Amino acid sequence: MTQKHFIASMLIITTASLGLSSCGFQPVYGNVDAMNGPIKVMQIDGRIGHRLRQELTRTLSSGLPGIEDGAFLTVTAVEGLQRLNLKANVGVSRTTIIGTANYTLRDIEGRVLLSGSVSVQTDYDVANSEYGDIALQTDARERVAYLLSRRLQEQLSLDATSSRQDIQMKEAESTLTETAEEDDAAKSLEDNQDKLDRIP
Repeated sequence: MTQKHFIASMLIITTASLGLSSCGFQPVYGNVDAMNGPIKVMQIDGRIGHRLRQELTRTLSSGLPGIEDGAFLTVTAVEGLQRLNLKANVGVSRTTIIGTANYTLRDIEGRVLLSGSVSVQTDYDVANSEYGDIALQTDARERVAYLLSRRLQEQLSLDATSSRQDIQMKEAESTLTETAEEDDAAKSLEDNQDKLDRIP
C-alpha cells in the first residue's frame, strides 16, 4: 500500500467514525462506567471477570426493583473446563465451559441485601489444534460471560422482587397488629368507662 492510499484509508475511517458518533452511535462497552450507575459493579477477577462486569453494568443500568441507588454488587467468578474426547483417531473433542458467579449486593452503608450463586455453561467442538482451540475458548468465554450476566440479572431481579414483597407483607402485618392493639386498647377504655358509669 502506498502512502497516499494509507492516508486516504485513514481519512475514510475517521470520517465514518465521526459520522456514527454524530448519529448517536456509541461503542457497546467503551463508555460504560461500572461505578456511576444506580448499582455499582465492583471489579471482578478471573478470565471472564472483565467481560462479565461490562455485561452486568449494561444489564443493571436501570437498577433493580426496591433497591435504592448507591447499592454495590460484588461478584466472584469461577470458570471450569470439561473435555470429552469424541473421536480419538482424529483428535476431535468437545469442551464444556462452566461459569459460576457468587454474588453479594449491599446497600450504600454496606448492609447485605441479596446474596447467592448462579451457573451457566456452553459447549464447543474443537479439532486438536492449538490456535483453533484458543480462538474457540475465547469465543466460548465471551458467551459464558454474556449468559452469566443475563442469568445473574434475572436472579437479582427475582431476589429483589421477593425481598420487596416480604418487606411489604411484614409492614402490612405490623400495621394490622398495631390496629388490633389500638382496637383492644379502645375497647378496654370503653369497658372501664362503662364500669365507672355503673357505679352509684
